[in-house]
Amino acid sequence: AERRYGSKAISGSIISARELSFVDAPLNFTSVKTGVSREEQGLVGGVRISLKDGGEINCHIDSEDPKVTAIFPAEYKAETEEFLEDVYGDLKSNSIYKGNAITTYRSFIDLSGVSFDKVVYDSKVWQELDEHVWAIIRKPDECAKIGVTLPRKILLQGPFGSGKTLAVSLTAKIATEAGWTVVYMPTSPSNSSLAISGAVGFAKRYPPVILAFEDLDYEQQGERPFSLKN
Repeated sequence: AERRYGSKAISGSIISARELSFVDAPLNFTSVKTGVSREEQGLVGGVRISLKDGGEINCHIDSEDPKVTAIFPAEYKAETEEFLEDVYGDLKSNSIYKGNAITTYRSFIDLSGVSFDKVVYDSKVWQELDEHVWAIIRKPDECAKIGVTLPRKILLQGPFGSGKTLAVSLTAKIATEAGWTVVYMPTSPSNSSLAISGAVGFAKRYPPVILAFEDLDYEQQGERPFSLKN
């Protein structure tokens, strides 16, 4: 809004129940976690944008449900849609999640303690991870030339304690250092394919992305349709 209209055009607002209209109010800020140990101030509540011709656009930023609602006179429909498209584009390019490792609960994953020097796999496991998982992150152009392209599905199989989740952590370390987003879905308490489809929809917002599922066999057991078939 400041880039488009200037800082002087931005003010706070609330709806007056008595007058059924928007009245001035202070801008409202809240602390937003933007990293493992980082917080910034985020705008919530009512925002009024004063236009040069005397009109205005009133927006409400919900702190619980991540969305922006705009209320405006009909003659400002095109202007409002252009503004919201700018907001969407900015969120897509500069999201706090893009390029980070996060869970499907929107919490940031601390990878500072992940070290290749502390991991012991046999040589075959290292080779398979390097060739089938990490190569396309490190050398995407070279992989594309030989027909290895995205999307790519890889299943890590092994008994409890064999290092599957650790392999995901190592992959997340490589991926985020290369500017990729990593979305990790722990075992879902709801045991529902809806959780998987929701995770897929969330991950698609931040390409290039790795979407890792814990215990996928648990999530897809029984008669539920296979959520990753497409």
